[in-house]
Amino acid sequence: MSLTVKDYLEKVEKVRDLPTLPVIFTELANMLSDTNSSVHDVEHLMESDQSLTMRVLKVANSAYYRVSDRVTNIGEAVNYLGFDKLKKVALSSSILSIFKGRTVTAFDINSFWKHGVGVAVASGTIAKYVGMEEHETPYVCGLVHDIGKIVNYMLDAETFIEVAQYALDNKIDLVAAEKSQDYPRHDVLGYYVCKHWKLSKYILATVGHHHQENVDARAIKSEQLNRVIDVVIVANKITHDRKFGFSGHSSSTLPSPEILERVGIPPADLPRVVEMIEQEWKSAEGILKVLES
Repeated sequence: MSLTVKDYLEKVEKVRDLPTLPVIFTELANMLSDTNSSVHDVEHLMESDQSLTMRVLKVANSAYYRVSDRVTNIGEAVNYLGFDKLKKVALSSSILSIFKGRTVTAFDINSFWKHGVGVAVASGTIAKYVGMEEHETPYVCGLVHDIGKIVNYMLDAETFIEVAQYALDNKIDLVAAEKSQDYPRHDVLGYYVCKHWKLSKYILATVGHHHQENVDARAIKSEQLNRVIDVVIVANKITHDRKFGFSGHSSSTLPSPEILERVGIPPADLPRVVEMIEQEWKSAEGILKVLES
């Protein structure tokens, strides 16, 4: 029997071990989408979270950037990272910190977040490629699209691993395994958790519908919302296909011509877009290694 809305809400209420999403994440997410945000705005916000500032400075001072003089503040970090990258490093670091130290051998959270960052980078790259004005919004949505998997894991790690193993054994994606095993769907649960966290309508829509290619089935009238969802779906499929990180299953399919055309990518251009994404992943992978160390 399928779970009801009431069932999902009860699960959200029962989550006692789920860390509170840092307030700074919501503020950074909003700032990331605001073209008027400045270095001063970000620096002022980071002053409220010293550990986040230290992690960002760690990236700026890493061998990856080979700086000649030690970077000691956010203003200097911007000179080496660039403002756009600074915001994304801060955002990724803030959400990575929620679950750091909670990994067990059965579920590699670092690899999971590598997938999330991969989808974020791919989403941002696609959005730029097709000329979306708010290309930062798909990045944020891509970063947290699978948050429901982490919630399921924290609620019942043993059963989550069993369902993930079922997906691997049967070469199906996790949604299909969740349906087959009458297990809470990570997209639905993630939606209610993000709603509980009071995240933006874009994040809610993407988390809740990132496995729904049928626009009519989403029952969302906003073309802007639907396009962001489509971008993240395409990015997710590419990230799975290229095996950047691991999100709990090995099933992958390339984006359909229909959804590519809705996003604004001619199917013949897909190899070029994938190549651009892979170049961006190289940079992201280096930063991830620093944040995880």
